[in-house]
Amino acid sequence: MAYIKLAKAGTAFDIISADDIISCKLDSGNIVVAYSGGTKSLIVGSGVDQTDVQKIIDAAVLVGGTNSPAPLVTLTTLSIAVTGSLLS
Repeated sequence: MAYIKLAKAGTAFDIISADDIISCKLDSGNIVVAYSGGTKSLIVGSGVDQTDVQKIIDAAVLVGGTNSPAPLVTLTTLSIAVTGSLLS
């Protein structure tokens, strides 16, 4: 599986899958990454914007579903929280 690392404060990071992404968009000030399996990752961070969405899309294209090293993406804020759930 291919992953994307999302930078946090210091050397910490969260990860999201880069496999089977069907959409990545802003929704109510958060980034929602939807997957073909009916799941999603929600990235909550104050001030995230469309440029952050594009950074995630670019990183997913870069790894292209391979087992290459996960790229580190630095969003507008390092204060993020990542959760996963089923699409509703």
